Amino acid sequence: SFNTGILKQRMGYPMWLAEGLACNFEFTDADQPFGPLTDNLSPRAARLGQLFADGKIASLKSIVTMSPSAARQPDNKGPTYVQGWGLFRFLITERPNQLKAYLKDFAARSRGPANGAQALAAFEAAFGPVKDLEKNWQAFLERSGPAKPGQRTSVAPPADP
Repeated sequence: SFNTGILKQRMGYPMWLAEGLACNFEFTDADQPFGPLTDNLSPRAARLGQLFADGKIASLKSIVTMSPSAARQPDNKGPTYVQGWGLFRFLITERPNQLKAYLKDFAARSRGPANGAQALAAFEAAFGPVKDLEKNWQAFLERSGPAKPGQRTSVAPPADP
């Protein structure tokens, strides 16, 4: 995405955005069309469903405000990429005009948000309050990853750190 100009280098994009966009172009079947608007999903889709079923999805606010250093911690790396994949897919399929506005805002900047509060403010300027979007995010997660028998089908978002 950086080499094509979709994202600008050294911008400081939120981890969910940079990695979520990239992960949405992973695929399962090389012989089929791929990308965030196809059903040829990244293997991360199954992992997202499992995290959701296990009650291990971070709150939307936590995903949006996660610092790059926190995202690189060994325990966070896998879930960060998986949740980034899911959040980007959620936004491009259910809030495409707002995602476009969010990306246009970044394109006009010389630098991305410097901290979690700025990241949250930029996100909420495009998508509205995360607390209002959280229920739609949870519904998307429920639809995206059907639970197996005996697993929970919905989870409350974890408490914010």
